[in-house]
Amino acid sequence: AIGTQRGIILVFDLFEELRQQLGRSTGSAVSGGGGAASTLSGTANDRDSSVASNTGGAVTSIDISGSGEALVSGYTSGIVVLWDIIKGTILKSVADAHPSPITSVRFINDRDFKVVSVDAGGLVNKLSFSKVILWSTYSVEIDCLLDGTAGQILAMHVLPPFSSVTLPPSSSSGTIGSINNRLNDTAGIYHPSIDKLVL
Repeated sequence: AIGTQRGIILVFDLFEELRQQLGRSTGSAVSGGGGAASTLSGTANDRDSSVASNTGGAVTSIDISGSGEALVSGYTSGIVVLWDIIKGTILKSVADAHPSPITSVRFINDRDFKVVSVDAGGLVNKLSFSKVILWSTYSVEIDCLLDGTAGQILAMHVLPPFSSVTLPPSSSSGTIGSINNRLNDTAGIYHPSIDKLVL
């Protein structure tokens, strides 16, 4: 997927053929933030459509879920949008999570639609999207992880869950880096422990 300066996301398949254009113009302009008029197509409902139309700026970050069904995008206006890639529709847009341009959005895991978003001011939020069965819409819960007082976040990556990490057998010399791997003699399971954390 490629995010453009015009707020459009181009989704390609493995054969490099264009499959979706998320955010393309539909002809029904809604005035966005800052007085600009822009449109996004494929909306789940009118309320999300008007919120998503406020992007009025470039796509600054995108991430695709592990299942390949959803895409999350961040915009210069601070809006985060969760997309259904298959249908080309907006599942949910969040306008009140960030006051500054989004610099990074990442899915946390493959099972749930949980996203970590970072803006230019250093604000880091966890967005937990959940489906409301009765209306077939999505709601979002916003949890602040860092409030921006530490300064700008230059890079961010979500580590995989510890259960999916395989550790090599420990060497006879003991530690590798700052992690000391100890072998559980009865079950043959490695239990890492952190001796030092260096930032």
